[in-house]
Amino acid sequence: MAAAENEAASLCYYSRAKTSFIVNSLSDQRYTHSKSDYIE
Repeated sequence: MAAAENEAASLCYYSRAKTSFIVNSLSDQRYTHSKSDYIE
């Protein structure tokens, strides 16, 4: 039972980390775009 709970917890953590990574890369792109707009 504990192993299954650990697996579920790591799955949840992995999906959360993947989501935050996607969000971070998206905001990085937006920041880069706004920076290049500002430079131009």
